[in-house]
Amino acid sequence: MGSFLEIDLTKRGESCVDEPLVKFAIVVTGSELDRYSEIVVKIRSDLLNPEIAAAIMSRRGFSCVLEEADESTVALRCKKVDNPSQ
Repeated sequence: MGSFLEIDLTKRGESCVDEPLVKFAIVVTGSELDRYSEIVVKIRSDLLNPEIAAAIMSRRGFSCVLEEADESTVALRCKKVDNPSQ
């Protein structure tokens, strides 16, 4: 534990697997997510709803804060919670 991961979901993909929602789903449902203590997800709000992404990360045991990068992009900064409430 103690690792950092940054995911950029600000561009549309060339294939369906590269679409922001699909990439996000693959990362948050993967078993490797538990290796990271902090994750930053860069999101374009017209491609993925940041509030929904934050809620999903919360269910996976992360506490998230939205930081505005510019008018169309936000950074969802998530830190692993020691004792997540289930």
